[in-house]
Amino acid sequence: MAISKKPAPPAKQPAAEQRPAQQSTRGEPVSRGEQQMSRRQVSREDVEKRAYEIWKERGGEHGKDWDDWIRAEQELNGGDKH
Repeated sequence: MAISKKPAPPAKQPAAEQRPAQQSTRGEPVSRGEQQMSRRQVSREDVEKRAYEIWKERGGEHGKDWDDWIRAEQELNGGDKH
């Protein structure tokens, strides 16, 4: 007696294709190029410079170096600005 095999279920789509399309702040779809540009890695030197500028803007108050660094990274990567 021959055993018949069931067809394999369709392959799942990669996770990236299952995500809804990102939208800009204007509610328009974001292009793939814009997504890649927003994810670019900034250099350590760029973050250092911006964190120093933030420190100076705050009046040179010590003890918030991590906050300045995180804010600089967010600003340079296109994230939230304070």
